[in-house]
Amino acid sequence: MIPDYCWRCAPKHLRTRRQLAAEGLRPNGQDYAGRLVRARRGGRKPLTAWLFDPELAAPKRIPTAAQLAALAKATRERQLRAAERHGIDRSELEQEVRL
Repeated sequence: MIPDYCWRCAPKHLRTRRQLAAEGLRPNGQDYAGRLVRARRGGRKPLTAWLFDPELAAPKRIPTAAQLAALAKATRERQLRAAERHGIDRSELEQEVRL
């Protein structure tokens, strides 16, 4: 059973996924070490943050040049499509701007 902790009451050695990422680590497929639960106003579903043990975490993987290029291409395409939805023609965005 995974232990639940109140907000700001979790052991100092456990980390959330974002905290691991800030330290250059990834969970590496480990099971959850705990769970933070925080109530929300209005009777909505409580916020949950899963906790991991940094001792079992692994370093982040470094993307290859080809992966970075593919991400840049996909991001650019997504931006162009968003601009088209807002009425901006694609050809206007593909022109070079000289200052």
